[in-house]
Amino acid sequence: MWASTTTRVGDAVRLMVHHRVRHLVVVNDEGRPAGVLSVDDLLGWLDR
Repeated sequence: MWASTTTRVGDAVRLMVHHRVRHLVVVNDEGRPAGVLSVDDLLGWLDR
C-alpha cells in the first residue's frame, strides 16, 4: 500500500480506511520511498 508525494490528504485517509491500514509508504515521482504517513501524522495535522 502506498501514496505519492502528491496524494491529497482525503485520498490518503480513504486508502487507509478502505484497506484497514494505519500506515502508508509515500513514494516520490521516481517511485522511490520518500517516507511513511501514519494515522497519528494525520491526526496531528488535523489538530493544528
